[in-house]
Amino acid sequence: MKFSHPPSALCPLPSVLALANSAEELGDVLALENELALDNDGWALLAPFGEHRKTRTIQRDGRVVQETFVQVFDEAAVDAVLANENGGVFTRLKRAFIKRPIYNGHPDIKLYAPETVTLANERLIPLGLNQACRKTARGLEFQPLLVPDGKKAVEEDGCKYPSGLFLLNKTGGVRADGAIEVRPFKLASIGLTPHPNISGVDSLANARANQPAASDKTKTTDDTMKQLLIGWLAAQGIALANDSTDQSVFDAFNKEWLARTTTSTALANDKTNLTQTVNTLTADRDKEKTRADQAATALANEQTAFKAERQARVEACVDLTITQGKLDVAGRAAKVTELLALANDKLPEALTVLEKLPAKFKIASALGSDRKSAATASGSAQQKILTLANDDEKYKALPMDKAMAAIERDYPALFEELRQPATTAK
Repeated sequence: MKFSHPPSALCPLPSVLALANSAEELGDVLALENELALDNDGWALLAPFGEHRKTRTIQRDGRVVQETFVQVFDEAAVDAVLANENGGVFTRLKRAFIKRPIYNGHPDIKLYAPETVTLANERLIPLGLNQACRKTARGLEFQPLLVPDGKKAVEEDGCKYPSGLFLLNKTGGVRADGAIEVRPFKLASIGLTPHPNISGVDSLANARANQPAASDKTKTTDDTMKQLLIGWLAAQGIALANDSTDQSVFDAFNKEWLARTTTSTALANDKTNLTQTVNTLTADRDKEKTRADQAATALANEQTAFKAERQARVEACVDLTITQGKLDVAGRAAKVTELLALANDKLPEALTVLEKLPAKFKIASALGSDRKSAATASGSAQQKILTLANDDEKYKALPMDKAMAAIERDYPALFEELRQPATTAK
């Protein structure tokens, strides 16, 4: 026989840690095996009242670590376990299905906590089931019903002692030595082991040695339960004959249960992967949105600067035309508005036409108050550009657009000043 638990140190079985995902919010849930005593009247003591220490070995972040727990088995805990065994709608049917399986050891422990470290992989083949649970002065007891293979494990293989796999909630308490305090609320399954935690207890073999093989009442209960299981399997599309052996019914039931558990695990993994994908896509989307917003802001700033520079250039050309006597000061604003309304590719042609106008107005030394007010946005930079265009021999002989280009090349700071947004003088 192979066991998933080491036989040394009275077989300190690893515990399991899981998360509750049912409609009832249970929070963090623990599962711990408890190898305990069986008295001579056939009732096994799974959880004596009191506090019991347990350790579990798990793999976390690539390392094998041990955790220590203090299990608090009080009357409230036992009442909670019994309530989970017997409560619910359609009580008769549910009681049939919630009868806990009995295994050789605890091959189902990884179903509740995949991180648990075990020494062997055992098959989920039940050796029997639990007929009932009760609360006594000793604590929580159960009444086993074994199939022939279970009887063989007890009598020939030395697996004489029962071991309960309990689901537990953390109480929130932590002992001075770091042990985590937990309290059971549900019995998951029962295992048979040759190494109990408590010495001097009665074994299943001794408890059953002087009892009759099976009473009519036990057989009737067994047959009823088996027929209910056969009916449930039929509803799942698994057909079994009414006279199928106990072992074949157990095998079919556990195969279906394992398949459902595997499917649930796969769905949980898919959900985790999808969540990670959604988080990645959301982060990428936010990153691209930030980049797009920054690009839009930069483009808006460039457009604002371009508009300011274009307007300054147009105003400089119009003012130059006015100083040459080709345009009346009174028509300055209208001419600026007209030129700004043109498309970029039409503006050079319009400036050429403006430059070729004949001089017909008296040339003034200044443009007057209208021109000064209109030129406020460009300030001294525009005045300097006009002076260069009118008075400097290097530029005044050139066509207007070429003169402006030459001045910008020689005096880039003046045009940089023109690009600044206009401000209103106070």
